[in-house]
Amino acid sequence: MAKQTGETALIVGASRGIGYAIVEELIATQQYTNIVAVGRHIELDYALKLQAERSSISLNAIQADACDEIAMKEVAEMILNRFTKLSLICNTVGFLSSETIKPERNIRDLSLEHLLHACKTNTWTTLNIAKAFQQQLRKNPGIRFAAFSARVGSISDNGLGGWYSYRITKAALHMAIRNLSIELRRTNKTLVCYAYHPGTVATDLSKPFTKNYTRNKIFTPNEAAKYFLNVNNGLSTTDNGFCFDWQGEKIPW
Repeated sequence: MAKQTGETALIVGASRGIGYAIVEELIATQQYTNIVAVGRHIELDYALKLQAERSSISLNAIQADACDEIAMKEVAEMILNRFTKLSLICNTVGFLSSETIKPERNIRDLSLEHLLHACKTNTWTTLNIAKAFQQQLRKNPGIRFAAFSARVGSISDNGLGGWYSYRITKAALHMAIRNLSIELRRTNKTLVCYAYHPGTVATDLSKPFTKNYTRNKIFTPNEAAKYFLNVNNGLSTTDNGFCFDWQGEKIPW
């Protein structure tokens, strides 16, 4: 079967929240000919599929866990065999808390189990995706590799402390991005590999902590998606290896 032409965008973590909203926005803007949406429990709305069809966009939903090496290799092979050019890889997967795991207020609350769980989701998923897609990342002209992070992962910007697992694993993600940006640039001078802070967004991740939040505006997932794509489209090769916020401003590591 002949490969599908045009530029392709891969959104990982597209089951809900910002990831799903990015897929919606990509269809609305028609920036990419092909969209691959990956999630653990992904189910795209019929209206969204119909909109993509009317816009002649190839919309593909794949159920896969970003933590699973074999699963991501299979996704990478499928995209390599089916599409001619992968132009964007975006990982929106992240973990802050659950019913049983809460952000640590102090060192007494920290446990190895919770730290490793956060590391698997916040750090490993990006490395696993990069590992699976290294062939495309090393060769595809102008490819963008974006990993959603958080300002609290900045070591130099940390003036409050706390939230050990989240801060530590997001800081580790920043190091992962920095490493990848250096290694991949050796063979692909047009690559842009970066971390991205979307601001405070009304998602399941932030919901438990925004009830009385007034410090900054809380964005809807659709607003966050628009800001992300605006920043992504405005980056150049000189922006490789940095972290940016929703305004396009650099966040110190």
